[in-house]
Amino acid sequence: MRKKSEKKRVRTKRVRKKKLKEIIYYGVYIGKHKHITYTGIKERVIPGKEYLINDKKVAESLATSKNWKIRKSYIYEDIK
Repeated sequence: MRKKSEKKRVRTKRVRKKKLKEIIYYGVYIGKHKHITYTGIKERVIPGKEYLINDKKVAESLATSKNWKIRKSYIYEDIK
């Protein structure tokens, strides 16, 4: 046990400054239909498979639908 007079040493983490470079959207179709096509996605949509969505507006519109789950991925750039 430590005495009351002793202080706990705290390690500080070195923080790297990062700048947001790009946001990438991925969507997963969880509906019942099979082999449908959708604007903004290059290939046919299969339930349960993850697709890259290039347009932010398309991703936001799909996020409001109950048949889609949208995930954002952030890409950062280190600042020196």
